Amino acid sequence: METRRRSRQGFPLFRVILLVAFVGAILIGGGVASFFADQQSRRQPLEIALYPGAERWGESPDQGSTRRSVFYRIGGTTVETVANFYQEALLQHSGDSLERCVRIPADGEFPPEELEPGFVPYYFKCLFDRSGLGTTQYTEVIIMPGLPNENPEFNTDGMTVVRFNQVWQP
Repeated sequence: METRRRSRQGFPLFRVILLVAFVGAILIGGGVASFFADQQSRRQPLEIALYPGAERWGESPDQGSTRRSVFYRIGGTTVETVANFYQEALLQHSGDSLERCVRIPADGEFPPEELEPGFVPYYFKCLFDRSGLGTTQYTEVIIMPGLPNENPEFNTDGMTVVRFNQVWQP
């Protein structure tokens, strides 16, 4: 008979408070752990998929401990085809159809009198950004036509060159 009376009265207030405190502590702990995991994930470069067949060509020296520039070269394709590949990757990354790779200049090429040796006539720039509240992590992808060079190691004539400028949290 005593057990029947208790079941009609419901949980005692103390048990409800303990249950709410326990659930609250789990939620707060999970939030803190999630925050620190997110911060840790930004302490490395934001990796973007490479265009199929891209060959690592080099890296700029002395970029520091939280930035780097990596160069790739791709044969047998056009700059526009590679830019379209990265445009699709950008749409998947951002989930927003407003994010665009930008062609510079928008039409045509830079005037020949403005070009110095070693400068490309046009390029595409795509920004993959994962920065957040007080954090920085992005990869800027620059896609440009290759240039002729007398040194075979630097000759990219007829190729597409891709540069990843990467910045991340210390």
